[in-house]
Amino acid sequence: WPGCSRPGSRFPGMHQRPHRRKPPGNPHPPGGFEKSSGTLVGSVFAEQVSETVIKKPAPWMQTYAEATSHLILKRHNPLGDALLLVSISTQGKPIEKLKDAIISDEAAKKIQQYLNLHIDPVLSFHEKAKGGLSKGAEIIRILANARPEEVDALGYNVLMQYPSLTTQPTTNTEASLGTQLVEASLLFAYQHKLKTVYAYSRPAGFRSWLNSV
Repeated sequence: WPGCSRPGSRFPGMHQRPHRRKPPGNPHPPGGFEKSSGTLVGSVFAEQVSETVIKKPAPWMQTYAEATSHLILKRHNPLGDALLLVSISTQGKPIEKLKDAIISDEAAKKIQQYLNLHIDPVLSFHEKAKGGLSKGAEIIRILANARPEEVDALGYNVLMQYPSLTTQPTTNTEASLGTQLVEASLLFAYQHKLKTVYAYSRPAGFRSWLNSV
């Protein structure tokens, strides 16, 4: 994305730059690179959308595959007034996948209880204040069977909303790579006069918690 370069982070020699040139109006995904080796250590993918399709919502927002066009991001609208984060990747454990993951009745009964605990490792990352904002993102919608192949989340995804960007977000070069990537996204949204930043995320600890209660 334009303006996402940020040298001097706590990752030695790490800087952020676009992966490749895209057509005008189409945001670039920021990537964290290790300068010494040129290795990509993190990236965030997002698409510009109309806030109307999120608030209504549009039928294609109900599943991750449809919302992201299988990460091709065909839903991107250069005239959109909101930014939807759909993938934040850093080096770590890959997502466990199973073709036939099924949401049980017990999971459906317990998902709200789990989310109310605010203990999920992925969602807690978004809920933490960053970018100088007074608070982090809040869950605004639970999406059942949005991504069935994600076994750890039992197929659930959630839509999260960051606070309105009334002032320019700050960046913390001492923060984690994931936080820096989100802050770059917040800054991009502010600079391009986008009203709100949303995140399409997943409760990665749900299955483990459900098996323990």
